[in-house]
Amino acid sequence: MYKNTAQLVLALSVLSGSIQAQESIDTTRLVFDITLITEGNLPLVTTKDEADESNENYRSVLNTIDSYEAELNRIQQLSIDPYNYELVETYTRLGDTHQGLGRHDQAIAHYDNALQILKVQGGLNNPDQLEITGKIIQSHNALGDMDSTSRWHEYQYYLHQQNYEAESPEMIQASNELADWYLSSYFMQNFQDGDRALDIMLNTIPPNNFDRFHPLTGQKIATGGGPLSRSQVEDVHILTVARLYEANQQSIFNSESPNFDAVVQNARRFAGLYYTTKQEIDYEKFHNAYIANYEDSLVQQYRLSEERLGSRFDNGGNYLRYVVDIMRQGDTPPEMISAALFELADWNLAFGRVAVARTYYEDAYQELISAGLSNSQIDDSMNFAIPLQIPLSATHPFTRKSSGISLDEELEYRGYIDVSFEVDNQGNPQRVIFTENDRPESGQIEQVITNQLRTAKFRPQFSQGQLINSGRVELRYYYSY
Repeated sequence: MYKNTAQLVLALSVLSGSIQAQESIDTTRLVFDITLITEGNLPLVTTKDEADESNENYRSVLNTIDSYEAELNRIQQLSIDPYNYELVETYTRLGDTHQGLGRHDQAIAHYDNALQILKVQGGLNNPDQLEITGKIIQSHNALGDMDSTSRWHEYQYYLHQQNYEAESPEMIQASNELADWYLSSYFMQNFQDGDRALDIMLNTIPPNNFDRFHPLTGQKIATGGGPLSRSQVEDVHILTVARLYEANQQSIFNSESPNFDAVVQNARRFAGLYYTTKQEIDYEKFHNAYIANYEDSLVQQYRLSEERLGSRFDNGGNYLRYVVDIMRQGDTPPEMISAALFELADWNLAFGRVAVARTYYEDAYQELISAGLSNSQIDDSMNFAIPLQIPLSATHPFTRKSSGISLDEELEYRGYIDVSFEVDNQGNPQRVIFTENDRPESGQIEQVITNQLRTAKFRPQFSQGQLINSGRVELRYYYSY
């Protein structure tokens, strides 16, 4: 521990200098899309300015914008009503075109004009706004404006509340979308943000000193003490997501005929949420050692406790076992029961319960055998070319899900890193090798991948129902930020 403010300032300056020396990019919104090296190449961002007048595609888009603006002027001249409903489509098309060019500020302005007309014509809570609010969310997220993205997600959720019953599929989907965004915010701020160590240093009360001081100025910034409450330790995003899932669970069971798929998916979401505790503990053991204020603090003792980890393991496992149980009680195909058992096995393997995991994997195999499949057919269907990171229900850092990006959204890839490794029969990546890459940011990208693989678990390969070590897998990590 640091004995005085001077030592703390020195340590912080060294840490800050180290971070600046190593990092040339902001990793908060870093995303990897992973393919096999043997697959066709994905397009990379080129040095050529696509907004060059000599670019034929760019000129064509500019002409499209001109035609939309001309249409806008025509409608405005023919009507004295500034809220003419015909303007909505034109404003939306203008927004879409600017968004496609990456001009997100202009896109948001046009979308907002369309929204104002919809509010005047159909009322403040007009559900027709929902499609456009989704577009506004996409642009704010592309700009990296997390506060505005959160506000618009919350407004979209509010619109659903005003237009749909709590038990409706639309309302449950809206709750899940808001929860997904809060989870993305949590991962970007807690796992992908390079300044997280400094945030911890500033916001943790030391165990034997209930006064907290700013590490640079020495000024007292807080006084604390007493037992810790859950809200002081658990991230507010996680607590909010849990409340949304609990509300969804109640709404699903309050409906006249609970939807089976909704029950299953909500249980899986709970399991994925509980896995964040293990991810936090793994992250902090590797990255947060010897941080002033945090080391040996009451907060650290709670967050890294076996009791906390064990309770999350039990809670998540209970939800996944519940999924298996309700499937077995109904007329569920063996393939679906097997998939649920594989997830339960993955859950145990991710927490290091290898023997229990093997038992569930064997049960999953037996379900498929009962459906008439042979061991070799099952092996072929379960041994994926790109290893599956487990648990499948969890959010993993530096993915589209952790960054609030949809699967169908096109990304601008800045480059790629080729990496190969093996996966042992307990799901651990081993003997990681990187191919040489001369891009300026490659060293930092490789370090991010190395850190992720250090704590990652993958579903092992199977042979005749037994877990085996995989051969070497060669992957290409395309990255966007």
